[in-house]
Amino acid sequence: MKTLGFALVFLIAFSYLAVAESTQVVIDLNKITPEEAQAVMQAKQSAEGKLAVPKTVDEAEKWANTGMNIAKALGAACKELSIGVNEFARTPVGQLTTLLIVWKVIGHELVNIIGGSIAWIFITLVVFSSYRYFHMSLKMKKADKTVEFVPRYTFKNEDYKMGSIAIHAVIFVVFTGVCMLIVFH
Repeated sequence: MKTLGFALVFLIAFSYLAVAESTQVVIDLNKITPEEAQAVMQAKQSAEGKLAVPKTVDEAEKWANTGMNIAKALGAACKELSIGVNEFARTPVGQLTTLLIVWKVIGHELVNIIGGSIAWIFITLVVFSSYRYFHMSLKMKKADKTVEFVPRYTFKNEDYKMGSIAIHAVIFVVFTGVCMLIVFH
């Protein structure tokens, strides 16, 4: 349930970013503290692309922490200037800050959801293809336009066939459980 909540927050945040309009926010740097002014200038430089892209995971994590601190500072600046946070979130700097915060909060869960879902789809396709080959008949049309179902694989006896069905079912259930643990853990 927690992961579903994170997924909903993620979808809402990005659907909001997709429809957000570009709004220009004017901040009088003389009316705020020097620390807040520095945070605003850093955010402006990052929006203009003047900052380097992080090259390591540690550096990216530092940037995410910096993003959270910038968000707090800009929230304080918005409060000081009576600018709504929603107005700020419509700006490119606000969108970048929101993206960093969302990734920091639910990035791990998002990786689990995508990875587990891709693994489950792949395993399901392999198990279903194997089951289809061993247990579903091939539809053959004859020259006289009649249809005959020909088995693709012939088992030695019915026990082997039932064992194969059981193995396919167990493999599917086990891998579904593992993928559910990956997604919902």
